[in-house]
Amino acid sequence: MTILLVTLKVFGAALLILLLLLLAALLLPLGLDIRYAAGQWQVQAWYALLHFALYPPKGAPQQAPSSAREAPKEPAAQKPPPAAKAEPAQNTQKADKTQPPPPAAKAQAKPEPKPQAGGLPFGIGARLDAALALLQRDPVAFVRCAFGHLGWLGRGAAKSLRLDHVTVFWTVTGQDAAATAVTYGALLGALNTAWALLQQSVRVQADRLWLEPDFTGQQKADRCISLQVRSCAAVLLWLALRFARRLYKEPLWQPEKSKPLT
Repeated sequence: MTILLVTLKVFGAALLILLLLLLAALLLPLGLDIRYAAGQWQVQAWYALLHFALYPPKGAPQQAPSSAREAPKEPAAQKPPPAAKAEPAQNTQKADKTQPPPPAAKAQAKPEPKPQAGGLPFGIGARLDAALALLQRDPVAFVRCAFGHLGWLGRGAAKSLRLDHVTVFWTVTGQDAAATAVTYGALLGALNTAWALLQQSVRVQADRLWLEPDFTGQQKADRCISLQVRSCAAVLLWLALRFARRLYKEPLWQPEKSKPLT
């Protein structure tokens, strides 16, 4: 009986120590460094003294950097082609008749398959692309989808979330100058409303927020987004699980289904 009591005490003490260590691990600070530049997203995380990359995953194909800002290179000097020998007109007409007709359009190159978004499994990449498309199309709807489903517990947890060093430089380009101006005005009003809603949900500290019309489309390569998300590990993990659940249940974040060919 004494041995059983000692075993239970040791087991209880070990379990209590494990629970305390788990609680301490959940209360340690956890942060995310999110960056967008040159058409690519990068997400890095730090936990206590550890730093590791989350996105893009290892082994995923990386896109080639955009060359929109590069100066156009002058074409290299080419040697003029040798002059063709003059032939009689009758011979050329006969040769044209004997030559086979050009190949039909069936021999055209097949379109390249589109790469999967981010290479993430379970269709997460496609849903993230749909969410980012909604953010560009309707920022207010994106903020409401991301934070509108939180209850009182979620809103309290989101209040402990910090968005630091928010830097956004984005351009708007339309089909013509009039469409660019109209889109710029509508997007500017929507972003102001979305920013006000975001400030009501979390604590935000912005360094630079800039939106401008790009009538020529030459500044797309200069678009950039960077921010740092900070909180304790328990809050970030809980919010990440809630966000992942919303990716599959939110109708506005679902990827478009390809229509069958008729």
